[in-house]
Amino acid sequence: MLKRYFEIGIAIYSFSISGCSKKEVRDTSSINITEVNESYNNNESNQSNGGNKDGNVSNSGSSGNNNNNNVPKVDNIYVNPLQPTAEENSSLPKYVEPTAEKLETLNGKSIKIISGEIFSDLTLSAKYLWKISGETKIIGASLIIEAGTTLYFSDRNSSLSILNGGNILAVGSKTAPIILTSESDLKSKLGNSGDWSGLSIIKSEDSIIKYMIIKYAGYNRSAFEIQDSSSNNVIEFLEIYRSYNNGIELNGGTVNLRNIAFVHVKGDSLYINGGWNGKMQNILISQGDDATNESSGIELDFGSNLLATNIEIFSKNSSAGSGIDSKGGSIHLINSIITGERKGACLQWESVAGLTGRGVFEANNFGKCSGGFVSPSNSISISDTYNNFNSLGDDLRNSSKAINPYSLDSWFDEYNNLYVGAYIINNPWFKNWTIGLEDLE
Repeated sequence: MLKRYFEIGIAIYSFSISGCSKKEVRDTSSINITEVNESYNNNESNQSNGGNKDGNVSNSGSSGNNNNNNVPKVDNIYVNPLQPTAEENSSLPKYVEPTAEKLETLNGKSIKIISGEIFSDLTLSAKYLWKISGETKIIGASLIIEAGTTLYFSDRNSSLSILNGGNILAVGSKTAPIILTSESDLKSKLGNSGDWSGLSIIKSEDSIIKYMIIKYAGYNRSAFEIQDSSSNNVIEFLEIYRSYNNGIELNGGTVNLRNIAFVHVKGDSLYINGGWNGKMQNILISQGDDATNESSGIELDFGSNLLATNIEIFSKNSSAGSGIDSKGGSIHLINSIITGERKGACLQWESVAGLTGRGVFEANNFGKCSGGFVSPSNSISISDTYNNFNSLGDDLRNSSKAINPYSLDSWFDEYNNLYVGAYIINNPWFKNWTIGLEDLE
């Protein structure tokens, strides 16, 4: 602290550009102040003697002014360590301006790429297009796909698999279905069957798929494979469009299917094997120009069991194979239609290693299948079924003898008005969101 005390009245200072002029002091009765008349040059001199520009003098300066003896000595000057300095501190991290991720765009949407093995939950937003590159695997995690999202696959070896207890939660809507398609379809509208491999769900307990379209898959495998998965999974409102191989393959497990459409599948639309045991309702199979005599609507291999209602299998290709081909599998079928221009039989029943599956057919309409009906007579039970295999009959959708499916199993939806075939004429469940079924709407 300064030990110098002043009694101050009112002082008025005037300054000039060249330095400090004479200080004028307003006279009062109790003023005791030392008058200073220093020039700018004197200030410079004072600084050279240890002072500073303002006239304050440090203890190490000259003693030209007696008042300098009263200036306290400053031994150490405190320096704030956080105060920035002009010198760069190399030990501190440098700030880097963040840069926005640059994404390729297509059809007005940014593209994000996923590939490889993924072990944590992943959500695919409809805000982006999602490119699947190579074999992509979701392992023990959840894949969540928002309504209206499009996934496209880069080449024929690209696939998406849900493994090791993982699940897929893909819930679209009638106005915003989820699309899985090929790169060529998305970029040039020139998609072809077999452009990419397919979707797989293996050992899933709680997947949900609703309102999804799988297009142009089936290279070297089924478009959609469900293996060893339980009936807790929900698979409904799904379309398989132009698969090069089978449409849906059910390999073991007990998963059920409801409201599924197959359009222009080159292989079997439904291939069931591995001892699968489950139920189906409202399955529509339209076999088209790419079907062959090896293309069945449903193939059911040995040890598998199907309980189904409201299945409809029709063909527009005279080269198509059988409507249903049992190779040792068993089926109980009600309220269904098998028809169309096909080379194969409406029902083909074959023995495997001397064993034949059991068939029960009630309230169905079969007709116009060139291959007729081929079956061991002791394994089939048919009742209330129109069996004119060479014509469509007078009323293909006659539902006068239709059976309430709920009476067979509580899993089936119960309708106020029973019907035969895969849909109600005036209110088809596939209207306005599927591809290639517009003529049925």
